[in-house]
Amino acid sequence: MFKNIISFRSHWLLAIVLPYLLVACGGGGGGSSASITASKNISITPGLGGFSAGAVVEAYKPSGDLIKASTTNAAGEATLDMYGYDGPFILKVSGATGVTYYDEKTGTSKDFSSSSDYLLSVVPTTAIISGSSYGVTPLTNMAAALAGVDGLVPTISGATSAEVITSINQSLEYVQSLMGVDSTTLNILSAPTLVRADRTTVSGGNSAGVYGLLLAELANQSTSTTPLVQAKSMYTRALKVKQSAFTSGLTDLDTALAPLKLAQAKLSAGTTSFLSSGSKVALTYTDKTASQVNTASTITKATTAARTINVVPGSGAFGSGAKVSVINPSTGSEISFASTNASGVAVVDLGTYSGPMVLRVSGGAGVKYYDETLGASVDFDSSKSMLSVVPAESVTSGSSYGISPLTHLAAVFAGLTASNFQVTKPTGGTESDTMYKALARVRLLLGFRSDTSNVVNNIHTLNLLIAPSVLSSTTASAGIDLSAPGGYMGYFLAEIARASRSRSSSNAIEFSERLAAAGLKLKTAIDGGNDVAITAAVAEFSGSAELGVLNAASAQVGVGSNKFIKSCITVDSSSKIYLANMFSKATDLANLNPSASKLAEMVLNLEAAVLQQTMNNSYPLSKTSTCTS
Repeated sequence: MFKNIISFRSHWLLAIVLPYLLVACGGGGGGSSASITASKNISITPGLGGFSAGAVVEAYKPSGDLIKASTTNAAGEATLDMYGYDGPFILKVSGATGVTYYDEKTGTSKDFSSSSDYLLSVVPTTAIISGSSYGVTPLTNMAAALAGVDGLVPTISGATSAEVITSINQSLEYVQSLMGVDSTTLNILSAPTLVRADRTTVSGGNSAGVYGLLLAELANQSTSTTPLVQAKSMYTRALKVKQSAFTSGLTDLDTALAPLKLAQAKLSAGTTSFLSSGSKVALTYTDKTASQVNTASTITKATTAARTINVVPGSGAFGSGAKVSVINPSTGSEISFASTNASGVAVVDLGTYSGPMVLRVSGGAGVKYYDETLGASVDFDSSKSMLSVVPAESVTSGSSYGISPLTHLAAVFAGLTASNFQVTKPTGGTESDTMYKALARVRLLLGFRSDTSNVVNNIHTLNLLIAPSVLSSTTASAGIDLSAPGGYMGYFLAEIARASRSRSSSNAIEFSERLAAAGLKLKTAIDGGNDVAITAAVAEFSGSAELGVLNAASAQVGVGSNKFIKSCITVDSSSKIYLANMFSKATDLANLNPSASKLAEMVLNLEAAVLQQTMNNSYPLSKTSTCTS
């Protein structure tokens, strides 16, 4: 996606390492010598504003293996001993109980206590030099996004260190170009002198001070609720540009970076209020848009190859002939379609389209799906349909997605109807933002909490968009392999079908329609913003037969009934216990009107899942098998 990129290596080495290239040597005399313990310490300064003690600071290899970990001290800095490792690495700063950072705009401390709160940086070195200092800031966080780093599972793709370094250099060059500032003037990898509660002004006499002033003004100019929310927005927009192979999302990235431009203007004029008395600052920069950077001579847009995706509609497995449409959420128009095959999978050719999608399965004459409770096929006629929303910015050919009563509810929360497939963007946001929040509402409604410490079990196994392992007339006797990526989701859907039959004598598609109608009432009340109406709608949904079905299904999965399970497959005990606990406690944790912070926390979970899903990465659970065939 880039060509002729000038390497950052010499720039950041000079800016960061040169002051520390002093080596102390000792000579012996009189027969005595000193014992020296080998070490290679680097200093890390994370910055939104200055951090308190206790933030977790980690260094990872590009493969995702942890190199070293430490915590910030009272000065908001951390030291990592990198002895034994040389090469490019990822820095991650994440929250812990009691950790705060200084919000320069409000002059108050803000919470950074969740492990799902993080900032990232990427360092393109071949040799780590002791004494080097690095910053981890909203700008390095954005560079990490452009390098494709997922903060929950920090890795960078590349067959060799040289490939990884090239990728990082490209990302850093892109951010520096967006800023219009050369890295010899202000290097985003360097350690800034931050504004803190005990240091509310900073001198502009050196590059570290200029960097700290820029970050303070970035927070001061923000329209986000906190600097952390602002940093997350910049990261998300940059990641979407990366996912689209730098072909879309540029306008949204510019919107997220508007406060940065205002901050740079303040420093250029020397009028920032965070500047120490008697000190001067002058930042020279070239104002550029993301589109201008993207079309510069050193950057080329990637070409998008034709691709196909696999779509699995289901409660039980569909037979052949169901139409699966892929719809552009910006226009509401169909991009492509295909029919399910005998295995119940539709292989849809997207052509060159790569972006968020609405998926729709619709019925017709002779179309059927398998009802797990009846043990027989049921009609899915032309009056029937289900939807799903996929907030992907780029799609890898061969990736797979599901459509189910749960994704249909998410589509309703995203504002879709039987005749309207266009997704409304939030102010300053994208269609994907609306989709993510809709999916997050369903997850929280189900009572599946966000747990970013358990990536495979929580993020991937409970991903609502995963292609479920659904039963058919030919596979029902064998049961569902719970270790498969879509195993637990298929099991949950089967239990939903069973609970719907036993509680209301209706099939899964009829339940999907009733659930969508109940969800629409809840959405309408929440969107209206009237507290009395919201309270009434929450109470109505809480007592509904539809929520009763979902709760009964969750409880049954928590118990682990063998009716739908492949009994000769045993999932590893830690995963089995974790997931059983997740399902059994779901009823008590159901949240029908989550706060903005709860939604944002769950969206992080979903972004990690969808990113890996659209890259066609799957995460089966460890298992033991006694199956003979």
